[in-house]
Amino acid sequence: MATVLKSPFSKNQGALDVHRNFGGYLLDHLRRHHNSRWINATTHEEQTYGEVADQVAAVHAALHRLGIGAGDLICILVASRAELLPMLLGAACANVGCAYEDPGYSVDVLVEWMKSFEFAAICCQPDRTDEALELRAKLPTVKHIIALGEPASRTPGIRGTIVSWSQLMKIGREAHCSGPPSVEYQNNRICYTNSTSGTTGKPKIVVHNHDSLVASVSANSHPQHMGLTTDDVMLCTSSLGHVYALFDCVSKAIVQGASTAFLESSNIEVLLEALQKHKVTALSTVPYVAQCLLDHPQRSSYNLGHLRYVTTATNYISESVAKRLFQELRLKSYIQLYGQTEIVFIAGGLRDGPPRFTSIGRLGMGLEAMVVDTETREPLGPRQQGELVLRGPGLMRGYWGRLIESVTDAGGWYRTGDECYFDEEGWLYLVQRMSEFIFYRSTKIPPAYIEAALVQCPAVKDCAVVGLPHPEDGQLPHAVIVPKPESRHLGPEHYLQFVEASVPKELRLQGGVTLVDEIPRNKLGKLVRRDLLEWVLERRANSNLK
Repeated sequence: MATVLKSPFSKNQGALDVHRNFGGYLLDHLRRHHNSRWINATTHEEQTYGEVADQVAAVHAALHRLGIGAGDLICILVASRAELLPMLLGAACANVGCAYEDPGYSVDVLVEWMKSFEFAAICCQPDRTDEALELRAKLPTVKHIIALGEPASRTPGIRGTIVSWSQLMKIGREAHCSGPPSVEYQNNRICYTNSTSGTTGKPKIVVHNHDSLVASVSANSHPQHMGLTTDDVMLCTSSLGHVYALFDCVSKAIVQGASTAFLESSNIEVLLEALQKHKVTALSTVPYVAQCLLDHPQRSSYNLGHLRYVTTATNYISESVAKRLFQELRLKSYIQLYGQTEIVFIAGGLRDGPPRFTSIGRLGMGLEAMVVDTETREPLGPRQQGELVLRGPGLMRGYWGRLIESVTDAGGWYRTGDECYFDEEGWLYLVQRMSEFIFYRSTKIPPAYIEAALVQCPAVKDCAVVGLPHPEDGQLPHAVIVPKPESRHLGPEHYLQFVEASVPKELRLQGGVTLVDEIPRNKLGKLVRRDLLEWVLERRANSNLK
């Protein structure tokens, strides 16, 4: 009989109420917790949730006045700005879908991405209006440019002027006074799209409707998954428009009533200052930033005594780093969170009880899971490794351009592409993304296993392992290592010998070591091994290395 894992919270909760407008869902919580704060922890500017709620309502009304309504799409090309939250939620209230993309791409790259959509408007940063005008000139469906801030000039566009944030608020408040538009739930309406990180190949555009986002945020907001209160301040270090920051961190905090802070960039000194100044109690970050925080030479100069909870996500974290976080920061709780762009919240650690440093937690409310054999697809039992498959209301609607295609099998199961296992109590453990395994001769090697050994080396500040292609052996494990400053005199042989003494023979670094000052990561601080491998191969080719 198949072993189907279920959330420990579903039994007494009943079915999730997911048939709600996502913008209206969060707007209700903003109004309920109107005294909690929305904080730019870089500039230290802040607003109350009540003020943010008024802005959400103004965006909703302004879009209606501008002729942008249900079923339309707007493009969001904005990094971390306070205006991004009410813009996204106001659009959701209007049943206008938001397609988020990193604003750092060139106009030509963005045009290629945007051509598959029919955007009614572009939302841009106030200092990027020239690029937005170029985009509008090449995209005939775009009627409006909305600057989320105050641009230096009101450059005339092809069909009018750029609408600044203050103008949008004025339009919305005037329209709201004459009768605010209603917030409606519309079945299967697109709410949000974002590109995947590309760990399994070319990035795909994931489409979420209102139901899937309400389901994921509701599940993550269960009080056993790091329950927060109005006394807490949550700080997120990731870019606001991406799923981890927007839904797993900010939306969760709003639902639970905690104040929320964000950073405009992941500078460690700015992070330390923010943690101290705003008396942050809960930090949500990625493993790389967490390690940089631990290793910062001035950390002890800052008062981090209010910090009680830390959550990491998006990448594997070694047990040693997780333990250091818990012990050195004197935390009440450390939690790993697990999700994907396709299904925002899958599992998370529990607030009560001792932390499980190697586990990605228990399934979120409303979810079911199985671990299946990667070849036979037969269900497996406890502590047997295989692919994790899921079903539940938090799953995306599909991929843009392929929305008519099912993303599940006949039984409703979605393939995550992650190799996992579970224990007898139902705790999940991530082994590796299946696409990231190194196949050396007849051995399947999880890079994370070698990385876990390397971080035990006193000379290693940061590391990542990839598989170099080899004509006979398949792939050779190769480590990219950032030495600590005092260890820069050590050569590759030192690290080869350390690994040789620490791991089984088949896990040794047959492909050698590259020493670098910094490991390339994407703008979320996430390691994309496919990109790192290309970088290593190009570097070796340029150095005439074999």
